[in-house]
Amino acid sequence: MTNENIVKMEPMLQLINSNFVALAIEEVQENHFLYKLLDDIIDKMRVQNALFNKLFQKKFFGGSFWDRLKVGRPDEYDVHVQCKLHNFKCKLVPSDQPGWVNLKFEKQSNPHKKKNRRNQKPYYGIPGFHVLVNKDGYLDTEKVMLWFHQTLARVLKGKRSNRKRVCSITIGQQQFKMSVRRHGPAFTFAINTDSETNNLVHVDFVPAFLFEGWQFPDFGFRANPTTKEETFIVAKPVKGDIGTRYWQLSFQNQERELLADRGNLKPALRLLKKMRDKFNHYCIASFYLKNLILWELETRPEGFWEQPLSVVFIEVLQSYKNALENNSLPFYWYNGKKYNLFDSLSANQTKMISTKIGEVIIAMKKSPSDKKLAKFFLTRREYALFRSW
Repeated sequence: MTNENIVKMEPMLQLINSNFVALAIEEVQENHFLYKLLDDIIDKMRVQNALFNKLFQKKFFGGSFWDRLKVGRPDEYDVHVQCKLHNFKCKLVPSDQPGWVNLKFEKQSNPHKKKNRRNQKPYYGIPGFHVLVNKDGYLDTEKVMLWFHQTLARVLKGKRSNRKRVCSITIGQQQFKMSVRRHGPAFTFAINTDSETNNLVHVDFVPAFLFEGWQFPDFGFRANPTTKEETFIVAKPVKGDIGTRYWQLSFQNQERELLADRGNLKPALRLLKKMRDKFNHYCIASFYLKNLILWELETRPEGFWEQPLSVVFIEVLQSYKNALENNSLPFYWYNGKKYNLFDSLSANQTKMISTKIGEVIIAMKKSPSDKKLAKFFLTRREYALFRSW
């Protein structure tokens, strides 16, 4: 299949990308109130908890929306509440789980120690920090999440209902109803932005610990290929009940730099996500597709992403199919290829999705100018609108 032929698909893909994938300015702006809401919550947490006040460094806006990779309505956001580690003697150490790390703290001499007082608590650099560390000196995911949850609960108040906290919060002259539920490494806020339509916006509020360049990992992880030095860890659970000292490193700063200004890279990735959503392949996380693209960046020649979107997309789609067929998508940042993201999928899932993607590739190569190919991306309502143009 020559590029001259596949580019016949270009007008259709550009139309889909601009009208059904890329976010409109109005959609981007409609949830600006979130900045004030999040600042208000964090400010109240700092007042409520002295330890949080000392640890809090800044917010990091991560995820698809702020990476300009969001598909569909902008109703899901990731906000990492980054805590600093300046006053501590601590070190990232390898764990027995590929892709996860432990954070080991050393005890320090306590300048606040009271004479003749029994049962002195361990001191790690800041008073009260011992509540987040286990008996062996490791930062404990459950202790951190419990501390964060208790601080949030005191700020938001409200009441417990069906394993979530229901409350109201006022920003300016406007009051919002919201619920908070723990989900993995995050506390998910479901915020009702319109009482008449019951329109919900979801924000994942994620506790994180920040490394500002002084501890870019040098064990099992690839060398930093970017100018960004900041990494951070989050309490993403490990599969199985194996303990509470496992933290996952996040390289979102580095990924943001790698994916920026790459021609048709982001449009191709957004189309891939749009197709995933159309086929209900929700077992394929956006994180997996981003990893696929990071590997493509490493293997594709200079200038590949400057080609027409149709050429870039069909090549990426073929790589996606190959990864599914081989049931192999290694975590980009981890060397040794021991951490396969597709391990979370069953053999039947990868086979089913691979077969479907194969059918799409055949159809696109056979009739690249056929407008019916839009059905691979669009809902029925979207397709009807597309056909009317």
